[in-house]
Formats: sequence, C-alpha cells, structure tokens
Amino acid sequence: MTFRAGESTMGETNRQARAEATRHQLLEAARIVFTERGYGATTVASITDGADTAHGTFYLYFRNKEDVFVHVISDVLEEVYQRSLTAIEEAGPEQDLLVLRQRIAGFLEVVVRYGTLWRALLEGAMASPVVEEHWLAQRRRFQQAIAGRWRLRLDGSALDPGLDIDVAANALGSMIEWYAVTGAAFGEPQQLSVDEHVVDTLTQLWWSALGRRS
Repeated sequence: MTFRAGESTMGETNRQARAEATRHQLLEAARIVFTERGYGATTVASITDGADTAHGTFYLYFRNKEDVFVHVISDVLEEVYQRSLTAIEEAGPEQDLLVLRQRIAGFLEVVVRYGTLWRALLEGAMASPVVEEHWLAQRRRFQQAIAGRWRLRLDGSALDPGLDIDVAANALGSMIEWYAVTGAAFGEPQQLSVDEHVVDTLTQLWWSALGRRS
C-alpha cells in the first residue's frame, strides 16, 4: 500500500486537531471542577472523569494538577488584567470619565463571571509556590502599568511629586482587584453586583487618585 505525501500531511493535521480538542476538553473540565470543588479537593481523576478521558491521557498534556491549574487561570488572569490595562492606557487627558467607567465595569463583569474559581485561585496560591508566583507576576505587570501611567501624569498634574508611585499603584490596583475578587470568591452579594452605584463609586475613587475631578 502506497501513502502519498498529501495523505500523510492530512493524517498529521487530523492528529493535531484531535490532540488540541482533547487538551481543550481537559482544560474545560478542569475549570469546571476547580470552580465547583476548589483547588484542594480537585484531583486529576476528577478532571479526567469530567473530561471523559483516560487517566493516563491527562499526562500527555499536563504534568500534574498544579500544571493544569496554571493553564486554566492563565487565560482568566490575562482577560481580567487586560481590562484594567486597557483602562489605564485609554484614560488619558483627552478621554473623559465615561471611558474609565466603562472599562472598570467590564473588569468587574469578567471577575464576577468566573465566580468561585477565584476561591480556588486563593487556595492554590496558598498551597503552591508555582501558582502563587504566576498570579503575582500578573499582578506586578498590572501594578507597573498603573505606576508608569502615573509617572507620566506627574508633570503638571495634581499628583503630589513626593508620592511613592509604586506603593500608590499597588494600593489602587488592589482596591478594585480585591473588592471584585473577594466578592466573587466568597459570594458577597453587594460585591457580586455590577450595578451603577458600585461602578460609579470605584470609578470616582480611581479618577480622584489620578488627580482628576469630575
């Protein structure tokens, strides 16, 4: 039997597609199980059961529970922090308060959408140095972006020149981040509500910290 080059390429493409589908299936099952059970109670077996795959198949794609969790939260953290980074970039002097408000509302909506997966992240960060460092690295990028933006505002702005920008950026970023994350993780009704009052309050706090007045 003779195999043609085109048939070989097609077969490889199909194998890659199946492998990618299986990997996605495992990641989605992991996200669901981590959300429902938390980090500590989740096992590789519970993930493969949810994905309806063989136990050994898991190890073709991930080293262990810690590894798959980092992959699960990577996309979540990227989406969440990117909302904030966009807000920082777009809320320049030529922009109005509405732009910042829309971005903060979007950030809160993303956090709330992932619900108790945040509790799993808090658990995972306490249990695993790898998970902890992954989260902290994302937070540092977020805080550095805030600090960089504020340094640009020092010239002719209302910001106090003696202000420790890095400390202030950490505090401001943590204010909105932890308000949203703890609300989602522990199911606090008010913090799970992305209503106008909440968004307006957080926006005004951020805006005022930038030395602006509405």
